[in-house]
Amino acid sequence: MRALHLNHHFNLTPERFARLLYPQTIAFLASLTAVLILISVLVRLRATLILDLRVTKAFQVVNTPFWNKAARWATFIGDGHMVIVVSFVTLVVAYFTGFLRAGIYEFATLGALPINIALKNVFDRERPGEKEVRILPGPRWGHSYPSGHSMGSGATYWFLAFLVFLYVQNLPLRLGLFIPLAILPVIVAASRIYMGAHWFSDVVAGLAGGLVIVVILASLYVV
Repeated sequence: MRALHLNHHFNLTPERFARLLYPQTIAFLASLTAVLILISVLVRLRATLILDLRVTKAFQVVNTPFWNKAARWATFIGDGHMVIVVSFVTLVVAYFTGFLRAGIYEFATLGALPINIALKNVFDRERPGEKEVRILPGPRWGHSYPSGHSMGSGATYWFLAFLVFLYVQNLPLRLGLFIPLAILPVIVAASRIYMGAHWFSDVVAGLAGGLVIVVILASLYVV
């Protein structure tokens, strides 16, 4: 009965699954998948490491207390614990405002976290080292590729941006919420490079993975 009740809120009808087969959806998902596959191959090449190192050094040219603190805050916003809290709060708010299905779908974006852990274990890439870049104090557990902060925040905040675009009718309010939510994962990804926790290719793959999850859930969600 619980499974049937959950399926009722997800409303996973054959027609909704068919939306995943729309030409536009297939093309977009295929492009993102191709990017992920390409990066996954390239991360094994020395040329990619050289590019990653150049990008990190470019980010770390600036080294001030203000930017260090800003990077830590951005990393905190993209942390797995934070996106769990954000998704749970969204679910609770959605329940009490009559948008439970939206809250359930937003909560489903947390699937990005275990998927990311599985991918990290498959690719087993080492994080940047102190001999290569400047390492700022902050979360650095697990493997490096793809970035969990980038993938988790991309899935969570971009789907929230999708919901805002769908339901908020007031244009200034819609833009005031949508734009920050849309750029937040990019800021989180940049903070991971700045802090020396990830390579550029790590965060690009993480953002692409988060976007794949958003596109799939949005395709299933749209009425």
